[in-house]
Amino acid sequence: MYLQFVESGGMVTLWYGLLTVQCTVAEFQTIEPSYPSLPPGIITRQWTPELSFLSNGWIQQPNTLDCRAYCLKISEYQQRLGHANRGVLAP
Repeated sequence: MYLQFVESGGMVTLWYGLLTVQCTVAEFQTIEPSYPSLPPGIITRQWTPELSFLSNGWIQQPNTLDCRAYCLKISEYQQRLGHANRGVLAP
C-alpha cells in the first residue's frame, strides 16, 4: 500500500493507497494538535516508509518524525475536512 506525507508551502498532503487528503498546516494541526511545525529554515517535510527527509530547498537532512500514523488515519481526516478534502473542518 502506497503511503506518503508531504508538508510544503503551508500545505499538508497525505496519500494512502488511492486516497488523498490535502489541507493547510493550520487545519491539520487542528485535527492533530501534537503535529510539530517544521523546524526553522526548513521548507519541506517528505515521508514515505522508504525515504524520510527535511529540506531547506538546497540540502536534505534526516526527518525523525514517523508520519505513518497520520497516513493510516486518512479516512478520519477525509470525514473531518470539507470541500473535496480541502478547506474548513467539518463539525
